[in-house]
Amino acid sequence: MNDRLYDASSILNLVRNKDSGSIAILRKQYLLDLTIYEISNAIWRLVYHEKKITQEQSDVLLESILFLTQNMKTVAMTGLEKHTLELAIKEGLTAYDASYLAVAEKSGLVLVTDDRSLERAARRYVKVMKTSDF
Repeated sequence: MNDRLYDASSILNLVRNKDSGSIAILRKQYLLDLTIYEISNAIWRLVYHEKKITQEQSDVLLESILFLTQNMKTVAMTGLEKHTLELAIKEGLTAYDASYLAVAEKSGLVLVTDDRSLERAARRYVKVMKTSDF
């Protein structure tokens, strides 16, 4: 199987649905340098807006994700800013989502996402997987 770039949605879903199995899936795979911030924002939304988890649960969730991502390779989108913005505009994606697509395309990585709009757009450029494929 090719090396894979995981977005924030896929990492969160793997941790929530695969528990300890996510370690083997994510090990030595790729994430963007901004992914942890996106994950932190998603956890904040779960606590602050949706009231689905407590502050204590958010701490445990973030610690688990930080532990898992220590075994992943971090890539930056440096040098791809213009291409990222072009993809965002062309495909109607946020710049955050387009950055995953730009890096996957440039690096020849399979993009793993559970974000439907990113998945639809990315399929025109790169191979795409969802966490349900694991």
